[in-house]
Amino acid sequence: GSAAFLPGTASTFLFNGSLGAIDSGGDAFRGLAVAGGSTTTATTSLAVDGLLDVNGTLRVLAGLTLTGSFDGTAGTVDFGGAVGQTVIAPPGGASWFNLTISNTSVAGATMGANFSVAGTLLVASGGTFGGGAGFILTLSGTWDNRSTFVPGTSTLSLSGAPTVAGTVVTTFHHVTINAGATLSIGAIARMRVSGTWTNNHATDGFTETGTTIEFAGSPARSLTFHRPRSSAPSSFGRLLSGTAASPAGRMSIKSLITFTSWWRLRTPKEADQIFFTYSSP
Repeated sequence: GSAAFLPGTASTFLFNGSLGAIDSGGDAFRGLAVAGGSTTTATTSLAVDGLLDVNGTLRVLAGLTLTGSFDGTAGTVDFGGAVGQTVIAPPGGASWFNLTISNTSVAGATMGANFSVAGTLLVASGGTFGGGAGFILTLSGTWDNRSTFVPGTSTLSLSGAPTVAGTVVTTFHHVTINAGATLSIGAIARMRVSGTWTNNHATDGFTETGTTIEFAGSPARSLTFHRPRSSAPSSFGRLLSGTAASPAGRMSIKSLITFTSWWRLRTPKEADQIFFTYSSP
């Protein structure tokens, strides 16, 4: 004979322990919860068609399919396989709370949709995370890169009070600071942009003191600052240009600007100004 798993219409499996493991055998769970302080590892593809509620840590070593709902108010989901994985978006427009990428394969774990992270996105030591083709990662918490991020043509969209940190300088493709957001850079003190930098904050949007933004890539890229003429300019700490760049808007550089290529300013007008407020290296 054979056995069948019947999840029912309202059942929830609660995993509460430090060494829990799930081999679903291809069957979906109706509801699945991981208790706070617990770590549960899905060793095969995991599907949940009801509520996934993670308060501890859920490690996913293969595929993850969510067709119900997700509670993103706590906990960590870790894509930690040894083969290529796709990082999905939680259903219903929910955010991941903490998202860890510890995938050790050459392909890594790659974005397969637009999604947001409210807590910490950690690229763990030895892990590889890919931004994919044109996807948008919205971050309102902390970016903590300790290994490899391949940006592809993705966009880092910043909301709230996000921080870019880690032990490895990260190259992003496009970076957008949304209205009302303020970006800080941690002890790493540097980030790179290979695409377009867009600052939509009405006044500043960036805590620039002691930081370096490096623009690297080709062809020419754009720096856009949406700022009324009467407001303060968008500020950088140290700006390093490794490629052609076309600023548009009002920009202030408070320490040192280094040109390793050339810059092109758009047609001069009141809204397009660069302020050098401190010139000593």
